[in-house]
Amino acid sequence: MPEFALDYHRLKTPIDHPDLSVTRGKLEYSTVDVPLVYLLSIGKSNWYNHWGDESRWALLTNDSFTDKAVECIQIYDGTIGCIARLVNISNEYITGAWTGYATSDFRIRKMVNGALYDIASEAVDLSHIRYRYKLSCLGSTLKGYRDDMTTPKIVATDTSFASGKYGGGDTLGSPNAIHLSVILRVASSIFQQAQVILEVDVDGAGNNEAPYIPKLIHSFTQDGRDLNAITWGAFEFNDESATNIIMVYGDNPYKSGAIQRQIDYAKSKNLRVFTTPKDYGEAVSIYNKLKGDFNHWLAGKDNFAYQVFGWEVLDLLQGVDFYYGELLEHKTHYDQLKQVQDWELRNRFNELKYKLSRVNVLVDERDKHLDKLNKILKVGW
Repeated sequence: MPEFALDYHRLKTPIDHPDLSVTRGKLEYSTVDVPLVYLLSIGKSNWYNHWGDESRWALLTNDSFTDKAVECIQIYDGTIGCIARLVNISNEYITGAWTGYATSDFRIRKMVNGALYDIASEAVDLSHIRYRYKLSCLGSTLKGYRDDMTTPKIVATDTSFASGKYGGGDTLGSPNAIHLSVILRVASSIFQQAQVILEVDVDGAGNNEAPYIPKLIHSFTQDGRDLNAITWGAFEFNDESATNIIMVYGDNPYKSGAIQRQIDYAKSKNLRVFTTPKDYGEAVSIYNKLKGDFNHWLAGKDNFAYQVFGWEVLDLLQGVDFYYGELLEHKTHYDQLKQVQDWELRNRFNELKYKLSRVNVLVDERDKHLDKLNKILKVGW
């Protein structure tokens, strides 16, 4: 090779290091099954005053991630719990237990510009909150785990945030042993089938005392149990929408028939009720019927079908749609995804490609989504 060519290659600025540096911050590191205290020791996580309040501390990753899960242990009521896709102190997803609520103690929440929303709830009364919890984000699907880290208790679909920091926090006033329990995990996929799909009104004020939440009927006993509480998860819940859609997964633990009572209430308000679709095609048909009435929906038909059926293949499909939309199509949260390390995104795309290539159902959809992945990898981000 001529000397000028050798000098060109020797002196050329690497495309991924335009400032000529190869720093620790640019190197790949373990992001699966890793305690955040370990990441703290290598400079990849840090302490933050969560919500800007000195009584609320969180241990969070320094880097932003898209598809991840985070585990933590909650010990005291009122603590924050698991935190995912935190963009800043006013925009994030959280999960944990709040025992002050009647028969709906375990929830997935989001905070958007400081307003608080409950987007999924388990019909349960907890005598304590000393469980291990997990919050998983895969594409636009969020899953909440309590005690059992294999099977989620609740699920929701939301497109408020595409990436952010992951971790856990509390309200004890300083870093403590709760933060030592926080572990970064791989996002997970399987869930149960919905029993019914309901259209609901919006209730609440968007604050800690009364988060925005689907308006359901309640029936309280003298000891504070809600006999009409159900387990539900919202699909793209938005307080500015006249109504919203939720999927219902579980009946009342104290008095069966609560699902039917909520159905009757929805019908009395002239709100729509859909029985569980028989197959993928029927789920897509229902989605298409609803889409025109909910202009704020970014999540697509495969998100909807996943939240109905809970099949892993549908979670993979919606995951591909999530990246395709955010990187090449509507780009609503493009700036958020650009905060994620290049190698992390590439690893995720290759993982999705590998898993989808092994799928042998819904093969037409599989092939369409593999084409989408190949286009992402070819065009770049």
